[in-house]
Amino acid sequence: MTGGSLSAMNAPTPVPQILLVEDDHLTAGCIREFLSDLGFIVLGSASSAFEAMGFAEACRPDVALGHRPIKGIERTRCRGSVESG
Repeated sequence: MTGGSLSAMNAPTPVPQILLVEDDHLTAGCIREFLSDLGFIVLGSASSAFEAMGFAEACRPDVALGHRPIKGIERTRCRGSVESG
């Protein structure tokens, strides 16, 4: 075998930590449960862009998951703020 130790090769893959961006609380709860059942870590959910940006700065999720434009700010502006933070 070349490169790396056997223990490093067998190390578990980190589970992505997700920030859910959804303004409907019932939908957010269903998605959170679904993602958790699949083994993902849902750090929290935000119902607006401003809430999502604050949460992302504080908790640094691996992924922010949303399905449509969110209230309060353009999605690309929100994404750029989180990526540069």
